[in-house]
Amino acid sequence: MSSRSAAAAPVGVAVCCALLSAVVHLVIAPEHLAETLYIGILFIAGGVALLLTAGALALRNSVTAWWAGALVSGGMILGFAFSRTIGLPGYHEQGWDPPVRSFVDDR
Repeated sequence: MSSRSAAAAPVGVAVCCALLSAVVHLVIAPEHLAETLYIGILFIAGGVALLLTAGALALRNSVTAWWAGALVSGGMILGFAFSRTIGLPGYHEQGWDPPVRSFVDDR
């Protein structure tokens, strides 16, 4: 494996993860908009931020893009944990069920 392809592997994985997370958040955003407006807006903002991050990583592989992806993803993880433990203003999920369970159950 050349050093160039070895360097590209982590970037490709990061781009795929950012795209997947963005799509999931954007798909379930309408459900959250209907339930609690600001949570839905945060889902959309996080999804768009991850789409931009994926693009920046794919095109330039900059340190700024890596930090942006880490901060947005970390914020999403914290939001997930807080919504199930201490709660967020006007929003509290019950239990630790996977967030996409309702999407899978609806089919």
